[in-house]
Amino acid sequence: MATTVPQPQATSSTTNGNANLAADAIQTSTFILLHGFIFMEFQKDTLVVASPWVDHHKFKVREHHGSLQDLTNPVDLRNELKSNVTVNDFLSKQILRYSIADLHIVRDLYIDLSTIPLSSFGLLLQLPLPKQILPLRLGNFSNFHPDRTGVVARSIDGHQGSETTTAVIVGLEYEATQGPEFTRSYYAEHLHAPDTAEVNKVLKAATSVFGVNASGYPFFDLQITDVDNVTAVKDPDQPGIDQDDETELEEFGLRKESVSPSTCPKLAVVS
Repeated sequence: MATTVPQPQATSSTTNGNANLAADAIQTSTFILLHGFIFMEFQKDTLVVASPWVDHHKFKVREHHGSLQDLTNPVDLRNELKSNVTVNDFLSKQILRYSIADLHIVRDLYIDLSTIPLSSFGLLLQLPLPKQILPLRLGNFSNFHPDRTGVVARSIDGHQGSETTTAVIVGLEYEATQGPEFTRSYYAEHLHAPDTAEVNKVLKAATSVFGVNASGYPFFDLQITDVDNVTAVKDPDQPGIDQDDETELEEFGLRKESVSPSTCPKLAVVS
């Protein structure tokens, strides 16, 4: 039986599409919000965002204050959004990062769309370089519990340094090439708060997608040891992004579920 995805609850201020987010605030930028289990990699003048196909994940798209829609891959926004030359790396320690160098990968690209079948992904976005990368809805890094015997986990630790928070949602700021600015969310996540075994099943799916090295060791070996029953606090409303935009799939309807860094990590691949 198909699982019904609960729709956002309407409010007196709810509108469809790309309407202004508040009567007293003019939206001057476009925002793409990434929810769930996400990989991100800069590839020259393109930002590739991908999430492996997993049976228990739902892959959805939603305009600001709109309804959830099914996602059709791939999504190419490089003509819809203006490119910027200033942001071409993940510098914020509030986004989980790991390095190709630490994995001893000899190929140029990690998310190599020339060799990985598109059917391997439940979500695949190609975007221009953003104006800004925004860590949103910060959780505590101490609630991220990787198995630190793995190479990816140790690489994440090395890039994290002394930073104590990490993003549950990543926002990408752009300017639209034409028409009004808008806010759009993309989701790749469970409909409920997953337990440790469910999260590790998702991580194993990514292991299958990214392959192994010449010695047979996987290029992605992340597993977790625990999931904390905590919920990261939403950010205050701002022009372009409000708390409704920061709602995860498992929070729609009347349920109040755990939303933490361990359940669906955002992972930036760096050199």
